[in-house]
Amino acid sequence: MWRSLHKWVFQGFLLTGLGISSMACQAGTEGAGEEGTAGGIDQGTGAQALTQCFVTTTKGGQNIPMSKVIHSLVATEQGDAVDVVIIFNREFVDNTYGVNAIGWENSKKKTHTFKDLVGSDHVQLMLFDKSDVKRFEARTDYISLSANAVAGYESLGVAGGDGTMILGSAQDVLSAGSSLADNFNKNGYRLEVDSPATDASYTPNPTYPNWNFWVEYRIRVHQRAFDQAGFGRVDMTMVHASPSKWTEGNTVEVEEGDCPGSGENDPFPSSSGSSSPDNNGASGPTSGTGGTGSDPNTGPTCSDDTCF
Repeated sequence: MWRSLHKWVFQGFLLTGLGISSMACQAGTEGAGEEGTAGGIDQGTGAQALTQCFVTTTKGGQNIPMSKVIHSLVATEQGDAVDVVIIFNREFVDNTYGVNAIGWENSKKKTHTFKDLVGSDHVQLMLFDKSDVKRFEARTDYISLSANAVAGYESLGVAGGDGTMILGSAQDVLSAGSSLADNFNKNGYRLEVDSPATDASYTPNPTYPNWNFWVEYRIRVHQRAFDQAGFGRVDMTMVHASPSKWTEGNTVEVEEGDCPGSGENDPFPSSSGSSSPDNNGASGPTSGTGGTGSDPNTGPTCSDDTCF
């Protein structure tokens, strides 16, 4: 059976907060420095992270998990904050393109290019306080041209590209980023035509072993966005990729639902991934069961204190 939502999962995080696969961590401003822990987080054994999943119901009545959201509270030099990671189902969109695109032959466009990912991809999410009042809503850019980035591309967060604020203040966004920006800047893989060759299981390419094939977004929001009530939960009403592999459209409505349980077909990376570098190529703290190197199911690891 599917695991119930809002189940607290204890992952092997260090005092640096949330880590899950490879996420870039800069959104028009530099990421925070060394991070500690905040309310609800055990400073001795690691952080608690709350996992939510968002599902869609197909025309045939099947519930499909489309995104997985993992969030936790951290303490930063800029104050307490909420770290949020959003991971998309690779059957909806992935980081394969050009001649090495996987599964795109059945999409409406029949192909996937790097330009597609730069063109309009974003994630939209809402953050509520503990009184269930919506305090923050924004679209976060996936990847855009940037003269400030090592590889010439980065996530512009809520400050540019396909990112924008809808509710709240951009000043509360401490950092943001994406897995593709991380591929380019941290890993040094500036591949603007073809992604690394792989197979339907997304086996790592030996030439580009740290390439993250998952589409992932990350955003860090200061606790002041939630006033005295404090942060409560994340919500999403849709997932978007243009194009997507999904025959039912590029923008798909979702609602909160069950996450895949043990032994079930889980389209998301395992919980043993790690935190990530910022978009300019600096790397962040290793978390989870990590170490160094990369695993197609957890994403690359990183090794110092500049995550986010």
